[in-house]
Amino acid sequence: MIEQGPARIAIEEQLIGIRDGLGYHDAPIMEKLLIENIVTAWLFVQRCETKIALMQGAQSMRELEFWERRLSLAQHRYLAACESLAKIRKMNIPALQLNIGNKQINVAGKLQALNNGPAPEIIEGEVS
Repeated sequence: MIEQGPARIAIEEQLIGIRDGLGYHDAPIMEKLLIENIVTAWLFVQRCETKIALMQGAQSMRELEFWERRLSLAQHRYLAACESLAKIRKMNIPALQLNIGNKQINVAGKLQALNNGPAPEIIEGEVS
């Protein structure tokens, strides 16, 4: 757990900086979830690194190996979350909501037609 005081404030500001730097506020929901995952994974990596740094020379080798394995897994999860965000952004898939009964379509992002045809137009919630 993060202690109260300057260290906690610094970590919270770092987390907000990472989140905002990844474009959280303008991101579609899938990207927001991945950004939250990245921030959480980064925090756990920092926790493991801090734990290892504080126990150098004072704890058993078995406990140190335990935390080294946890750090390795945390780093793997962090990198996997970063890669997932990069892949989603590279796909550039627009967010789309489709309600068949009410004929409502909400699109966030660019619309592109398939087969190089003209892009569909959205008029009053219907696609033409």
